[in-house]
Amino acid sequence: MNQSHKYILLIETATEICSVAIGCYINRDNYNIVDELTIDKSMSHSEVLTVAIATLIAKHNLPFKDFSAIAISGGPGTYTGLRIGFATAKGIAFGSNIKLIVVDTLRSWIDFGLQNLKNVQRNEKIKDNNITHICAVMSSRRMEVIYGITAINNPSTPTISTISKISELGLMDNNIFFIGNGVTKLQEMNPNIALQFLNSFKVRASLLLPNAIQLHLEGEYTHLHNATPMYIRAFGQ
Repeated sequence: MNQSHKYILLIETATEICSVAIGCYINRDNYNIVDELTIDKSMSHSEVLTVAIATLIAKHNLPFKDFSAIAISGGPGTYTGLRIGFATAKGIAFGSNIKLIVVDTLRSWIDFGLQNLKNVQRNEKIKDNNITHICAVMSSRRMEVIYGITAINNPSTPTISTISKISELGLMDNNIFFIGNGVTKLQEMNPNIALQFLNSFKVRASLLLPNAIQLHLEGEYTHLHNATPMYIRAFGQ
């Protein structure tokens, strides 16, 4: 292990996707994903999560004691996925005496969208002066999506709620850049509006790394007794 690098184990189980990654960083601006394993098998977390973790750490010869922290996607998300993810992360953190970091799932998607919006604008796929907000949307069981939205020029922790109609956001639809696994569903519920969104988005653990690094550097850890996920059912799902 390179002693100048810090390693963070990343776990994403907030949706039907189960994903594990090893993140490595020197400072806030110098980081990378060492490896990642994502299983796109609907709600198979109990079968594959611990196997995926064991596979990655064995492949790279990184025992848990070499990790500075473990970061878990905190929701909103499905009850089963988050419950399994949190139980696993807390067990590793306790057993290996490493710090636990809980990352807001939608905030990690929004930050990824902010990075990619610049690329989209550079490629002139959308007009630079139109987009004022970025909105992360997560699919849910009912005819709604869970969303979090923030202004691009002043990103902040998104307020999380549910919508079925774009008009409920109180913004012009061409002012919003959408990202998330709920975009297709939202488009189907609003067929007369052409959403501007990131086509290449995929749920994966590596999206947690920038926020996890920031929280780690700021010492914003979650005590194991206080580590509670945000379930979709909190929004009536």
